[in-house]
Amino acid sequence: MCFSMEMSAAFAALGLFASWWIWSKTSNTQLACGVFFFFTMELLQAIQYVFIAPNIDSPICNTIINQVLTIAGFLHICLQPYFCHVINASLTKNAQYIDRYLVIKRLCLIGKISKKLLILFYILYFRWFYVIWTIFIGLSMATNIKWSIN
Repeated sequence: MCFSMEMSAAFAALGLFASWWIWSKTSNTQLACGVFFFFTMELLQAIQYVFIAPNIDSPICNTIINQVLTIAGFLHICLQPYFCHVINASLTKNAQYIDRYLVIKRLCLIGKISKKLLILFYILYFRWFYVIWTIFIGLSMATNIKWSIN
C-alpha cells in the first residue's frame, strides 16, 4: 500500500473518472476495463487503510475482514500482469500483435493459477512440517516456528 488513505482514495476517484471517460469518449472497452481494474486496486487500498493492523501481533490481523481484504489484495496482485496486457492490447491496432497479446494474456492467467497452487502447496507443506516437528521434537520448540506457517 502506498502513500496514505487519502491519496489512495483520490487515485481511486481519478481512476473511476478516467475509466468512465475512456469508455464514454472512445468506446474502447478493453482500455476502460484495464483502467477500472487499477481503480479497484486503489479503492481496495483505501479500504484496507481502515482495517490496517499496527503490527503482526495485533488482534486486528485475526479479524475476518482483514483476512478477506488481504486475500483480495493478493488476488489483485496476481491479476495485475493480465490487466497490464489488456491495456497494451487495447492500444494495438496491428492484427499480428493482437494475436500475440491473446497468447500473452492466456499465459498470464496460467501463471496466476500456478502461483496460487504453489502458495497452497507451500502452506500445506509447512503445516505438515509443523505437525511432524511437534510430534518428534516437542511442542515447546515447535511454538517458536509457528509464526512461519500461519
